[in-house]
Amino acid sequence: MTYNSAGVSGQDSGNLTLTVYNTKPTIWTTTISTAAYVSAGWTLVSANITTQTYVFAHTAVTNGAVVTMPSVVWNAPKGSTKPVLGIDLESDNDDVSALGLSLS
Repeated sequence: MTYNSAGVSGQDSGNLTLTVYNTKPTIWTTTISTAAYVSAGWTLVSANITTQTYVFAHTAVTNGAVVTMPSVVWNAPKGSTKPVLGIDLESDNDDVSALGLSLS
């Protein structure tokens, strides 16, 4: 993920909020290593084990900074219906892009 203020004057840094969630937590399981996120500079804001929703915050990053998001393990029983793994990234200032974000 790369922070980009898009040349907006006075907006050369921003705080990031990352939310990871699972739309079918009773069937699929989402496992996140909060220690890996902390090591990558994130702070755990909240974790709801029942809904498998995790919210992390990252301190201000400067324009052009690249921020790493550790992996998420996502499993389901064979034949289960297709859920959605949501990954939402927000900034309090301007724009962020997930150019390096991929699911495998």
